[in-house]
Amino acid sequence: MRTFIVLLTILIPVFCGAQAFQPFFDLIRKSDLKGLEGMMDPKIQYCFNDQLEVADKAIALKALRAFLDRNAPKSIQPVHKGNAKGDEAGFAIATMEAQNGRRFRIYLYGEPSSGRMRIKELRIDPL
Repeated sequence: MRTFIVLLTILIPVFCGAQAFQPFFDLIRKSDLKGLEGMMDPKIQYCFNDQLEVADKAIALKALRAFLDRNAPKSIQPVHKGNAKGDEAGFAIATMEAQNGRRFRIYLYGEPSSGRMRIKELRIDPL
């Protein structure tokens, strides 16, 4: 019984933290920028095509809109997720296939804020 409780203690935060990112991936697939805005931190670090910038989320959303207009999502498949900073923060990686046939790697990093996971970093790299 003790082993079972220890396993639950270890596994529940991993699965719960990872699930926090699934809605973000779903919103990207739908190109729902209004929904994405509510999940982002007021200041976000974003990187598109190796151009890294820290800016207000409005600027990051404008860049994300331009990216999604050029690369309308066809599908997104999560490939890896994990926790960082003592299980409080987390990250997730997914691959996105665009309708134009291009493929991208999407990396998200988030930290809890006001009881919700807030995206603090978004990276999109071509595969």
